[in-house]
Amino acid sequence: MKGRGIDNGGESRSGPCKSSSSSSVVRRKVCSCGEEVVLFKSNSANNPGRMFWRCPNWNKQSNCNFFRWADGEMAQLQYSRFEDCHYYEEEIEELKGKVTKLRRKLAHERLKVKAAVACLIFTLVITMGVSVYAMMNFEGMKKSM
Repeated sequence: MKGRGIDNGGESRSGPCKSSSSSSVVRRKVCSCGEEVVLFKSNSANNPGRMFWRCPNWNKQSNCNFFRWADGEMAQLQYSRFEDCHYYEEEIEELKGKVTKLRRKLAHERLKVKAAVACLIFTLVITMGVSVYAMMNFEGMKKSM
């Protein structure tokens, strides 16, 4: 989950959340209850601006009380966000290509539907014409009898 400086009762949400690795790049974190932990920024008098991780179930009726200061992780987090942005830029370009292909396919399918409707209308008109002609001939044959 990502967010920016949203006031959250004296805290603000601030960034990515999930993983259980402690390597050189901050990865997403998961708490023991299985939820993604969320990065907050403290607005308290004792720790103004200090970043910390907390489980979203922390203040709900839950036994989960995961809390950890994010000291020292902020530079790594910024690098991680940069990598995320680069990944998403590539993904966006790929999705734009897919959207273009789908729009072309949709336009082609619409033409096929229009052609099928035109054929159906043509068939109905011919069928009705033949039916009317047959009925007129039948009436003419009845009168000549």
